[in-house]
Amino acid sequence: MAEASFGPKALHLMTWNIRLAKHYARLMESIQTEPAFRDLDVLVLQESTETEKGSTTEDIAKYLGPDYAFRHEPAQILRGRVQANAVIWNTRTLREVNIEVLELPLITRKDALQHGKIFKRNHRLCLRLDAKYEDLTLRIYAPHFDTAGGLFGKLVHLDTIRQDNENLPVADAVFIAGDLNTFGIRRSLNLKSFRNEVAKRGFADLSQAITVTWNSRKAYRYLPSLDQKLDWILLKCKLDYTYTTQVLRVPGSDHYPLISYVKFQKPLQNSRHR
Repeated sequence: MAEASFGPKALHLMTWNIRLAKHYARLMESIQTEPAFRDLDVLVLQESTETEKGSTTEDIAKYLGPDYAFRHEPAQILRGRVQANAVIWNTRTLREVNIEVLELPLITRKDALQHGKIFKRNHRLCLRLDAKYEDLTLRIYAPHFDTAGGLFGKLVHLDTIRQDNENLPVADAVFIAGDLNTFGIRRSLNLKSFRNEVAKRGFADLSQAITVTWNSRKAYRYLPSLDQKLDWILLKCKLDYTYTTQVLRVPGSDHYPLISYVKFQKPLQNSRHR
């Protein structure tokens, strides 16, 4: 593959679980005041929801500007509110965009097996965006994994995405960005185990330096403060690249937004990865 220039601008990719927009005013204030929301190429959302006039996804896209388009896909009803996955993208920088929906497998809940209880199916989705970005073919998976199943459950969902990707034409860059709900892995199975499994599947963890993306007190005030790494940005790429990933400690949700800035460099020679 001949060397090529992909331009000086980095791809700006952000993921944020917005917790059903329960703190709508603070959520929108963060989007309006935090500089990282300017010039986004892709924003993926988990736990977006619907309003009387449309959806939180649509409200955010409208604020970002007329160049932004979106896809809002309801996954389930959670405590009377729609829980949706969403992707918002910049039509100036992403071309030939196609969005598809993947259903993630049901994970058997250990607590249900232990106590003989029947739990309502926790329906989880993953959106897949395929697009042209400059001279690259770009694929972004935007999942919301289940909390159940420990490491095994995460790998079931991860392998669903891997298998889907392997059945498609090879893309230059494949991202997985979203809330992977790695609750408890820090204590019982260790995040390193999950990261090693990610690497075995050919993905690099762009968010490796980030140790906290969620705090229990922001979700449940009666709980002691507990930090967790739940949100991830992973990349499998045919090209050399440089990147920076940041967590934004802004109000509006129990999760913090996670953003990666990725600059693609010259292609690697004789490389064909999925």
